[in-house]
Amino acid sequence: MRFALNRDRVHAAAPLGRSDGLRGLPKLNPFIRSITGSAQTGGKLTVAIQPSGGKAMTFRPTVLVSKAHSEFRWLGHFLFRGVFDGEHYFEITPIAAGAVRFVQGEKFSGALVGLAKSSLDRGTKAGFIA
Repeated sequence: MRFALNRDRVHAAAPLGRSDGLRGLPKLNPFIRSITGSAQTGGKLTVAIQPSGGKAMTFRPTVLVSKAHSEFRWLGHFLFRGVFDGEHYFEITPIAAGAVRFVQGEKFSGALVGLAKSSLDRGTKAGFIA
């Protein structure tokens, strides 16, 4: 089963400054409590999350895409690939002088996604909107 969440908004300036790097991502999504690791493509991250009304969880996704000031994407798995996978992405696109479109989303797939859909739709989605 597959399930996707997406949030898109306009910012007056780039939502992540040059010095923010990974430290800036929790500002953009309040359910991301902390994120550390290698932000290079192929690098491993340690991400601590706590969706609204949910339990805290830490996982170690792999960075799929890391393009400064335009796209950052990772893929995480619960237990092993195909059980519950989440591809999280951040995209930044200039739309006018001094303004960017910031898109954040996550694509879920795997055998257990159907069981978690209502939780994802409530807690995870709330983090994208805040």
